[in-house]
Amino acid sequence: MSTDNIISYKKLLFEQYMNSKSINDQTDALNILLNYSGRANDIIEAARIIN
Repeated sequence: MSTDNIISYKKLLFEQYMNSKSINDQTDALNILLNYSGRANDIIEAARIIN
């Protein structure tokens, strides 16, 4: 995954996080976002949690 794609996914994830109604989902997604390791699976997991 290119750096540009990673940045795009992180932006999308953050937007989804900001729009989430569940404080637990927000916390989970934000933790994944802040601890992002560069793996696509982390992005997918965070997106799954908040969708």
